[in-house]
Amino acid sequence: MAALGFRLSEIVLCLISFSVMAADKTQGWSGDSYDRYKEYRYCLAVNVIGFVYAGFQAYDVSYYLMTQTHVIHHYLFPPFEFFMDQASFP
Repeated sequence: MAALGFRLSEIVLCLISFSVMAADKTQGWSGDSYDRYKEYRYCLAVNVIGFVYAGFQAYDVSYYLMTQTHVIHHYLFPPFEFFMDQASFP
């Protein structure tokens, strides 16, 4: 249950972060905006990837709580899950 709570809070925080970053359309004193920078677009893309991954993990945890089996039955799933948890949220 704690894992599901953490995954759901991760989804909410990613959604809040994305909405704040995407809604910022202010221009600076030189008429420049964040949309022009590759780093900003990279941050938005990583945020979307994190949101999708957290959504899948929340679905997997809730499915596991109901059926006692994971969605993906493969021996490489635990290393993949560990790698994604470490790599997607630096």
